[in-house]
Amino acid sequence: MEKIYYLNDPKEYPDLWQKDFSTLPDQLLIFPSWLPRFKHFCEKHEKELSAFIDYPLGNGTLGKKSFESTTSFDLGADQLLVVVTPKLFEQEDFSSLQEELALLEEIKAGRGEMTFAFNFQHLKESQKLDVTDWLKKTSFRHFTLFYENWDIAENDLAIFRFALGNDLKLNLFFANNEEISTELLEKYEINQIYLPYERPKD
Repeated sequence: MEKIYYLNDPKEYPDLWQKDFSTLPDQLLIFPSWLPRFKHFCEKHEKELSAFIDYPLGNGTLGKKSFESTTSFDLGADQLLVVVTPKLFEQEDFSSLQEELALLEEIKAGRGEMTFAFNFQHLKESQKLDVTDWLKKTSFRHFTLFYENWDIAENDLAIFRFALGNDLKLNLFFANNEEISTELLEKYEINQIYLPYERPKD
């Protein structure tokens, strides 16, 4: 299981991290616009860089997501975390969800990794089951689930793992730094965890 730390304060900008870049974790998730400067910093201190796509709400158009994804790979991102449009989970017909995921998958071909980020916290249990039942019929198997804390995550992890089996690459994205339950990570075979990076206190 890998821990990836993210920098997501829109009030900051890349050069604020230049002095302390060597002390940052080896795997980072950042805004696409930060990639050029961070790749430059990587010339002295190598890091693995991932990029948010359409973060945090995921309500951008498919064209916007496609552009951000293509540009981020071009700028050297190793992996993309793409926030999927939330309203697509609430539709009875998942054809629009199929279109979004399929087009984005084409962009990643041979260029790097891509995980689709789902925020299921607002959905009813029956809607979650409908989505995972549909996903079983597709080839999509790399997902990240957004959560505030562990308390509400475990039920959804069980739904995903049961529905999609051993082929599933399942990640977790927490809005807050959480005390990690090793038992649950092993139980649900979590691949990666995204956590907010906090500057060390002086």
